[in-house]
Parts: sequence; structure tokens; C-alpha cells
Amino acid sequence: MTPLVAADVAEVIGFVATRPSHVNLDQIVIRPRDQASASRRATHPVR
Repeated sequence: MTPLVAADVAEVIGFVATRPSHVNLDQIVIRPRDQASASRRATHPVR
């Protein structure tokens, strides 16, 4: 499982900040592709 890291969110923020002024992004949802559960979780950060 690959968890989301700060760099993933920063990449999206950079994308949003560089859109032209005529583009309106009302909502952005960021989710990992792998979903954790009580028995399955990411224990080591990706480096």
C-alpha cells in the first residue's frame, strides 16, 4: 500500500495555483488508491 504524502498534496496545490484566471476549481478531492482498514495500514513512510 502506498500512502499519500505531503508532496502529493503539494503537487495538486501547485497545479491549482497555475491555472488561468478563467478556470474555476470549486472542489478537489484527494484520495489514496489503496484504502486502509483495521488490519491493513501503511506503517512506514515512503521516502
